[in-house]
Amino acid sequence: MFHKCNNNFSKFDQNKKISFASIGVISDIDGNYLITRRSKCLSTFPGLWVFPGGRVDNHENFEEAVLREIHEEVGLNVQKDQNLNYYFYTDNKIKVIVNNLMIYESTYEKDDFLKSRTFIAVYDIKINSKHRDIPLKLQYEEVEAYKWFDSKNLLDLLNTNSTQEIKLFVLNEKQEVSEVNENMIFSKCIAYGSKLGFLQSLSLNSS
Repeated sequence: MFHKCNNNFSKFDQNKKISFASIGVISDIDGNYLITRRSKCLSTFPGLWVFPGGRVDNHENFEEAVLREIHEEVGLNVQKDQNLNYYFYTDNKIKVIVNNLMIYESTYEKDDFLKSRTFIAVYDIKINSKHRDIPLKLQYEEVEAYKWFDSKNLLDLLNTNSTQEIKLFVLNEKQEVSEVNENMIFSKCIAYGSKLGFLQSLSLNSS
């Protein structure tokens, strides 16, 4: 499914290249979804809550990029075997289902110029395990906190403008994780396309 966010631009900066990115909507066997908070040290979107993901490198396709990004950001090394089945290892081999949900266009303008265009692929990544049994290792330079939400609570947060106090898992430089309470507004922290991808994932997993 292709969604176009904005195309109301009279000018385009031809010096700005089109870029590509991938997002992983990760869920466990019970329908809990993983959200991560970007490091406050990052130059773009510091401290915002997002689904894991990032830019597509020159040698990659969208799927390769999303699998690399979730490995780098949260430590999940999802691999594909010769039968095109996905899995990762903990103490056992855990099955993973990977589906492309949609591709959408994200644009940025400044002074009536379209400064950038990014085409973003959103993937549904369903792990055949309970989230408490899924080992995460956050990349501290990019990700500083995470939270698993059941689908109803995450949807409520995405659709509300009220601030809510949430218990989070926060990482420090020594890879030590602690639980903290923090106020946040999710509806302003999850990008338009990520929310659409989440809704597509709910539809896919309920069918």
